[in-house]
Amino acid sequence: MGTRRNTLDIRKLTYLAMLSGLVVLLQLVFAPMIGAASGGVLSPALVLIPIVLGVSTCGIGAGAWLGGIFSLIVMFDPTTVPFFEYRPVLTVLLVFAKGVGSGVFSGLIYKLISKKNKYVAIIAAALSAPIINTGIFVIGCLLFFRALTGLQIYTVFISVNFAAELLINVVLVPAIYHLLEVTQILNKR
Repeated sequence: MGTRRNTLDIRKLTYLAMLSGLVVLLQLVFAPMIGAASGGVLSPALVLIPIVLGVSTCGIGAGAWLGGIFSLIVMFDPTTVPFFEYRPVLTVLLVFAKGVGSGVFSGLIYKLISKKNKYVAIIAAALSAPIINTGIFVIGCLLFFRALTGLQIYTVFISVNFAAELLINVVLVPAIYHLLEVTQILNKR
């Protein structure tokens, strides 16, 4: 019995390590490419995909971990520099609140709904991650960085960027989840 549990733990740890690498790759390589290709207008958080997949397969703690990795990378992004120079402590809190928060809350939503239907749960988690990520960012900017951000940031993030994040997440997360399930990579919990 102990061997079966150890095997499952090793599989989950391996999967979490792969998702961690994917978060780093998506945030360091693909996010800047999308930003450059769109002339700086788009910067959808593609890392929300592995974050939601992580919470659905490894639990809420995995979502917090993956969101933390995402947040750590964002702290060194050039677009974060003006925020950090303006209010360093609040910047750190905001960046980690939105990254970790998107993982934790999408994980809670997945956990609650998956008891009834795991496919509805994965779609709800995929929808909630960008809502939480963008919502916390916008609220934080309105409360603490209004002088720095102005109205343009809300228009861009709420309309274009948020719509792209939401669409990408709601299409790709359930599709990838289904593929993983079919190929039996996902473990029963």
